[in-house]
Amino acid sequence: MRNVPLVLLACISVLGGCRTYGGYDSKELNIEALSDLTEQVASSATLAEAELTMLQEASRSDASLQAHAEVFSMFVEHHRELANRLTDHESPAGYLSTSRALGAVISELNIVRDGYADVKVKIAESRGATIERTNTGDDIAYSDVPPYFRRIRLNQDLSMRDVLTMSN
Repeated sequence: MRNVPLVLLACISVLGGCRTYGGYDSKELNIEALSDLTEQVASSATLAEAELTMLQEASRSDASLQAHAEVFSMFVEHHRELANRLTDHESPAGYLSTSRALGAVISELNIVRDGYADVKVKIAESRGATIERTNTGDDIAYSDVPPYFRRIRLNQDLSMRDVLTMSN
């Protein structure tokens, strides 16, 4: 009998749809951010395809670039698939699904961008250039992240043209 008020309170909370996430316009804001991100992904995929073409042309005269061109090509293909999925997507139903979709797209785009940067750094280093890298500062003060899991970023954006013109 002592637990009846607690059980009653729990049932009211569950049946009432108690939520502690999102605001009244959060779903719309996430959908807007997702559509903006869709445009950015499409334009960056086009730029990446142009860089791939440049790398493939350079690999015809320099055999050491062929392996890098193949890896870069895989990332461009993944990027293009992401852009196609985003243009064909339907708007998710609720706040939680839009938030998850937005987070998934951002994570996948970061993986692709990190892959591009990694290939460019390897090309530059194979040509004798030194590229400075720094920790992004993504680490939160109260998190404990092993050093090899920390995200490392380049200090500058490298274009494929810059990388290919670096001297040996």
